[in-house]
Amino acid sequence: MEGVMVSVATGVMNSLLDKLSALLGKEFKLHSRVKHDIAFLKDELSCMNALLEKLGNMEVLDLQVKEWRKQVREMAYDIEDCIDNYMHQPYQQRSSGIIGFFHVYVQRVKELVGHHGVAQQINELKDRVVEAKHRRKRYKVANEVDPGTNNVLSIDPRLSALYVESSDLVGIDIPRDHLINMLDDGEQSLKAISIVGLGGSGKTTLANEAYKRISWQFDCKAFVSVSQKPDVKKILGVLLSQVKNQDCATTEIGDDNQLINALRSFLKNKRYFIVIDDIWNTQVWNAIKCALLENSCGSRILVTTRIATIAKSCCSPHNGTVYELRPLSEADSMSLFYKRIFGSEDLCPINLKDVAADIIKRCGGLPLAIITMASLMITKSDGREEWGPWFCDIALNSWYSPPHALRELYTPGCCFQRIPEWITSMVNLYRLCIRVKQVTQEVLDILGGLPSLLDLELRSEAVDEPMEMLSLRNTKFRCLKIFRLYGPIMGLMFEPGAVPQLEALSIEISTCQAQSTFADHLDLGIHHLALLRDLNVWINCGGAKVEEVEALVAAITHATNLLPNHPTPRFYRDNEEGMVKDDAHVEQDIKQQLGVIEMK
Repeated sequence: MEGVMVSVATGVMNSLLDKLSALLGKEFKLHSRVKHDIAFLKDELSCMNALLEKLGNMEVLDLQVKEWRKQVREMAYDIEDCIDNYMHQPYQQRSSGIIGFFHVYVQRVKELVGHHGVAQQINELKDRVVEAKHRRKRYKVANEVDPGTNNVLSIDPRLSALYVESSDLVGIDIPRDHLINMLDDGEQSLKAISIVGLGGSGKTTLANEAYKRISWQFDCKAFVSVSQKPDVKKILGVLLSQVKNQDCATTEIGDDNQLINALRSFLKNKRYFIVIDDIWNTQVWNAIKCALLENSCGSRILVTTRIATIAKSCCSPHNGTVYELRPLSEADSMSLFYKRIFGSEDLCPINLKDVAADIIKRCGGLPLAIITMASLMITKSDGREEWGPWFCDIALNSWYSPPHALRELYTPGCCFQRIPEWITSMVNLYRLCIRVKQVTQEVLDILGGLPSLLDLELRSEAVDEPMEMLSLRNTKFRCLKIFRLYGPIMGLMFEPGAVPQLEALSIEISTCQAQSTFADHLDLGIHHLALLRDLNVWINCGGAKVEEVEALVAAITHATNLLPNHPTPRFYRDNEEGMVKDDAHVEQDIKQQLGVIEMK
């Protein structure tokens, strides 16, 4: 969760740094002192942003560091507002002649005043940045990311694949036997094979199965995991320890060169089988391969990686082959899923099969995804009504590494009990369509923090009457242009300065809820939406009087008339048959009915 919150701060900061760079360009003519201050802001904020990105890898943060991060985020918003106000000042078209001369004179006076105001604001913001810098030193924020003191949880995700029982595997037989045939082909020259596939596709499991089956045929063997941040000296030390089948302290052997020489000397006349699991870059492989002496003893090297170019690089010098591991078939995916939950497919309740099929389809044939979802589902009951919505919630909340570059997200088939925790890390998301059990103030505040969000459709599926008055705060939804809010809400208020870029709004309003919330003075704050051009209002008339509905329409129309663009609201009335009629309307209805009878 800490990484998610830091991602929000870095998203805001990245946007601000881009604008500061633009402001330093030739398009904007600034006084030299102002330009110098902006360059100072850019340099200092770049350093803070780098530190924020490092904090994103931390699992636990000190309370003072959290407070510093919060203050930096708020400061970035304030600086961005100042920059936006300056960058979007309207350019005055100049006239010719005497009138043009006076216009130029007046415009220059305005520019001087404007530059003075900007300079003063920039100077104040500069003071805040300097204070944040000093505060960072006082809080010792940099110490939080020291390699010796950080709290990152370093757990190898491949551990479970190394110790899984062969009887629990599904769809492994054919690829395992094919891989073994490639390794055990009788050739005496050194041969390298690379397994390439998606993360979670079972590369480590497949390599481990082949290793367990044929490693006994070799004079020495080793199975070493590399990962994204490898320690080459440690890897070489583990290799030496395993091939010699004894503990070797790397500190006693020396540096990388000494380890490589020791390995080459030991492997010189031996038939060895080495598995190098999860290689991420060629530099690491180039260091490791120096230790793997080429001989004519029938030695074999097996490499796993997610990256096709690295797979080719690892096997090309050694008469090698790239083995592409495919996702599980639909049948194998179903077998693995049902086996994990029910023991076999035959024991799956009929009412859960279609939901299970949807879950399996979304896992894309990746064994790790299927096993993870199955393990989570085991804790749930056998009721379809619980599996369906719960799967939507878990599927996205357990998406521990969402693509930060994602720009659009639609979840039409899911209704979330709560907003997924990771959604705040999606700093590039500009369009979102999402349904939640109930729209609360917390939901609005979380979504309002997405720095790039331009288009939001938010639906509430609440059945009970909402008990919370909602407010769109002036610090949220800074870029939002289109907002559609559907479903029962108690009331919605737009604070002054809220949603400053909003151009199109669609909302549902209950007349009864509005009357109970605002009494005789209905004010949603719509008149604060200065850029609003399009407004659609669905009015729930149930339980309300005719004059109350008309009063609501009149109040909203009056608010839009105060806006610069004078948008004409479109009203859609629902549940009119449920309106409460007073005596006058009842009498009028009776007369109309009698008139119809008399005409007949």
